Amino acid sequence: MKKADKIYEKGKKDKAKKHYEKAIEYLLKANKELVLNENILHYLAHSHERIELNEEAEIYYNLALEVNPDNNLINHSLGIFYVQTSKLEKANKTLNTMKNCNCEEFQSLKNYIEKNT
Repeated sequence: MKKADKIYEKGKKDKAKKHYEKAIEYLLKANKELVLNENILHYLAHSHERIELNEEAEIYYNLALEVNPDNNLINHSLGIFYVQTSKLEKANKTLNTMKNCNCEEFQSLKNYIEKNT
């Protein structure tokens, strides 16, 4: 998936899409073996988001948070996703769930919301 991210960040989305699709296949197999692993679910969400399968991405982000609602990295990723998909109310709700974490992810998401709204 790191390779796909590097390709994606260079603006080569079509080429990256093939790598994300392979990553999704691998992650789905891993998810069958390690059912409800928050990291696998997070990677599935990220991969789906990058290939613009936003409904699936949102499902996987929320599944990951069902496993561990206090995972600040996943909450941060979900909040960014919500801003990028124009779901600002959900982004702010996600930020609110992190308000007591005193963590870098909270401040980063807060700044991202302010900058992009």
